[in-house]
Amino acid sequence: MNAKSYPCSLKVGGGQTMYAFSMPRRGAWIGVVAAAAIITGGPALGVEASGSGQPGWKLLKLPYKKPTRFRFVEPRMLRVAADMSVAFYYRALDPRTEPARRLIWRWRVDRSIPATDQASRGGDDRPIAVHLWFARRDRRLLGQLRALRSLPRLGHMITYVWGGKRPRGAVVANPYYKKGAIIILRNGRATVGRWYRESRDIVADFERAFGFTPNLKTLRYMAVSGDTDDTGTISVARIADIRMSGRRAP
Repeated sequence: MNAKSYPCSLKVGGGQTMYAFSMPRRGAWIGVVAAAAIITGGPALGVEASGSGQPGWKLLKLPYKKPTRFRFVEPRMLRVAADMSVAFYYRALDPRTEPARRLIWRWRVDRSIPATDQASRGGDDRPIAVHLWFARRDRRLLGQLRALRSLPRLGHMITYVWGGKRPRGAVVANPYYKKGAIIILRNGRATVGRWYRESRDIVADFERAFGFTPNLKTLRYMAVSGDTDDTGTISVARIADIRMSGRRAP
């Protein structure tokens, strides 16, 4: 995606515009999710409930951008098809019922794209990524939005990526969000058409990325994305059996 800013508005209560702001492209998506789309459930930025039959999942479309397509082809397998597009598919996490020590999943790319630089603005396309968002418990969030719905403040974000030029295991700062970190799990050299299993220690990854230990009770959302709008290309990927676990590393 490019680095342009777009005018946006939060609509709640029958579509009435309650708050207007500008959004600097994809890097701010999680802020908007936290501030409006996820918690209020309103139609901000094209948030839609999943039509796939999987409860809890929602589609987040960005303004002026063709959305990536997400579809559950099996009960626990999600297909992610990006065609010069970008979007996010997300669901809430409940720390009371979903222990959040490890994140486990398997994924594969069936059609890849040219390798990009995940640390570069406007040049960070990838066929698939997994995102974790942590809330912050204080009394501030985009001014009146906090009073509107008692929202938590935007916190840190970890993005696990398949794609790019950087070596596996590299950690780079999110070029659009200062509290975000990108971890390269599979780069552009990974084998197309092969399943890879991932098991990530969320605490260890957070400490490595940000230098301190997170409060896992503030982990609120997970998301999957597909992004090919910068390169103008097509990608197809799948992710399956994504889940939280309370177990430590073996």
